[in-house]
Amino acid sequence: MSGPHPSLGWGSTGGWWQYAVEEARATRENVGLIDASAFTKHWVSGPGAIAFLDRFTTNRLPKVGRVKLTVALNEAGTTRTEFTIVRRR
Repeated sequence: MSGPHPSLGWGSTGGWWQYAVEEARATRENVGLIDASAFTKHWVSGPGAIAFLDRFTTNRLPKVGRVKLTVALNEAGTTRTEFTIVRRR
């Protein structure tokens, strides 16, 4: 795994890149646990909830009981933010 490409405008990695590479490799080859308790959570429900989320995000919604990573785009079509959607019902 190589470091950030200079043309991406990332500049200096400040010494963190190798640690990120090692963590990604360990997670991919073994197992990882991410504490998401500090992440913001929103409960979307009601008659228009599925249609709203389906339009708001770029991925199809997960099946009931499943989780999916998706993004929301801005007016320019670039990523505004990333979401993990848990479909409970």
